[in-house]
Formats: sequence, structure tokens, C-alpha cells
Amino acid sequence: MSPNSILNSTETKGRSINAAVVQLEATPSPTKERLARSERQVKLAVQSGVELVVLPEFFNTGYSYSDENHDRVESADGPTVTWLSDTAVLEKTSTLQDR
Repeated sequence: MSPNSILNSTETKGRSINAAVVQLEATPSPTKERLARSERQVKLAVQSGVELVVLPEFFNTGYSYSDENHDRVESADGPTVTWLSDTAVLEKTSTLQDR
């Protein structure tokens, strides 16, 4: 696991769930690059037996307080949601974006 990922095990109704909370650098960069970084972290987590991966708010863009944010808004079927869905299916895990 990456040092930026935290593994937790929690018990729900008698069943343990392994979860990873992924932390990414907050520097803004293109969504395509940020999704690729996130994908590497998700794959590492899944290889370690994780069933639930939690990604930070703005994981797909980074943090920036500028007018450019308005230009980066995506539709509900845009690249980030599509990536989240495809990655969850491919890795047989669940993903959750913090809001």
C-alpha cells in the first residue's frame, strides 16, 4: 500500500469490511492525469484485499479556487462518474467519493 492510503477493517452485522481511504496531492492538474493517479491507488488497495475505496473530495481535479472550476464541471455521465463506475466493476470493489 502507498503511504498515502490508510487501511481500516470495520465490522458490519458480523462481517468485516476492509476499506482504504486514499489521500492524493491537492495540486490541480488535468482530470485525465488525476484519474490515472487515482486508478493506481485503487489497484494497490484492491491488491491488498480492500473492498471499499474512499477517494477525497475533488480527487478528479485537485483544489483550486479559480474561475476555471466552472469550466471543469462534468455531467452525471461525464468522465469522472464513468471512471468511478468502470473502475468499481473492473476491480470488483466499491468506490466512494467524499463530498
